[in-house]
Amino acid sequence: MTFVLALGFEFPVVLVARESAKVITPRQRQRGWRRAVVTIAVASAVLTAILSPGRDSLPMLPSSLH
Repeated sequence: MTFVLALGFEFPVVLVARESAKVITPRQRQRGWRRAVVTIAVASAVLTAILSPGRDSLPMLPSSLH
């Protein structure tokens, strides 16, 4: 989990390096931001559910007992 967090912090550095090397233009990055946000949201939801299945359902327990 720490490794994934570290990758998340390094990602902006990689983006700037790619723009500096002219691999990707700012215009290309702006066009793909919506898809990137949705992909990140879905991936984080899936990974959170896989890595801690019991912990996520515990807060729901009190509301389901009523």
